[in-house]
Amino acid sequence: MEWSRRKRWLLTILASVIAFTATFASSLPSGGSAQIKADFHASEFSNTLVISVFVLGYAVGPLFWAPLSEVFGRRPVFIGTFSAYTLLIIPCALAPNIGTLIAVRFLGGTFAACSLTNSGGSIGDLWIPLERNRPFATFGITPALGPLIAPVVSGFLAQHQGFRVTFWLLFAVSGAIFLVFYFCLPETYHPVLLKRKAERLRRETGDPRYWARHEREDFGLKAIVGKVLARPLLMLFTEPIVFLLATYMAVTFGTIYVFFTLYPSVFVEIWHFSQGVSTLPFLGLGLGSIAGCLTTGLYDAGYERAVAANGGKPVPEERLRGLFVGGPVLASGLFMFGAGAMFRGLFGFWLPLVAPDIINKLGVENTSYLLGSIILLLCPIPFVFFKYGMRIRGQSRFAPHQ
Repeated sequence: MEWSRRKRWLLTILASVIAFTATFASSLPSGGSAQIKADFHASEFSNTLVISVFVLGYAVGPLFWAPLSEVFGRRPVFIGTFSAYTLLIIPCALAPNIGTLIAVRFLGGTFAACSLTNSGGSIGDLWIPLERNRPFATFGITPALGPLIAPVVSGFLAQHQGFRVTFWLLFAVSGAIFLVFYFCLPETYHPVLLKRKAERLRRETGDPRYWARHEREDFGLKAIVGKVLARPLLMLFTEPIVFLLATYMAVTFGTIYVFFTLYPSVFVEIWHFSQGVSTLPFLGLGLGSIAGCLTTGLYDAGYERAVAANGGKPVPEERLRGLFVGGPVLASGLFMFGAGAMFRGLFGFWLPLVAPDIINKLGVENTSYLLGSIILLLCPIPFVFFKYGMRIRGQSRFAPHQ
């Protein structure tokens, strides 16, 4: 990519801001959950679904947006999905009942998922593997902060203006960001750029010998389903590294989203905080996320040494060193939370819905200990892959072999 380092950093930051918007939207209703429940006379289950179905859309959307971006490029898919997501905020603000809000939120999450998956893809397009650690650390901070800042904003705003105002604010912010990236974010996907270059050279020279591999690939429906949609699922369930690390990340991701249903009830109903103040503990999670992302820079030097010692070839296992510390710290934090506070759920979509039943049977502290124990059981995964990952990768039929 023949772009200056400054331009690539600017595009990295822009892609990170786009991802921030999507995650900000995911937890926004948390701060106004009391108003949503009161205005719609909604049950606790339905109220929780308002957040959970948006996260469920994160699982559905990439099945479509990832393969489409490999056919048409990042930019057109970005524009289409982000505009749809932005427009779907309007019916959220005008929703006449809880059912409408839940349905529209699911659609919004499905379209917003592109902002997460394709932003990471765009950043990967901009940097060679050896340079990606710091850009991806930057990218990791912004989506992590989005869902933690949103409840604080919506908590204070909904307390005085109602929950609908929070969606109008989101619409204004998302619309402004859409305009910025519409005019500033170029295409970054290399095969599409080469295809455009070949088309331009054919027009300018009249020579049909200019062509790009992307033009001759089969992008029919059967090929997309077989190569692009089926392959991730096949890798997930046949490759131990993919499956176990995906499980690790799913539990971690879900643990964060548990707090969006936990905090409003715990700190208002038990500690008697005001609605706005009850969301301030999210800032602690935000500071922790920033600290965790910043530590990735500490491993850059070690990774570069490992690559140099490996003849310039990437050493994926070296990327796992951060988990050596992060996993145990997360587990210990959950144990401490269980010792001094209360807990009401587990994973991002399903478990927050069944959390009240779990607590009724296990109690607050034991539920927290349960989740901490699960995290603790997952902690050995990066250590095992660090030692045996090369051998396991060598046996994979999906690994590139030279």
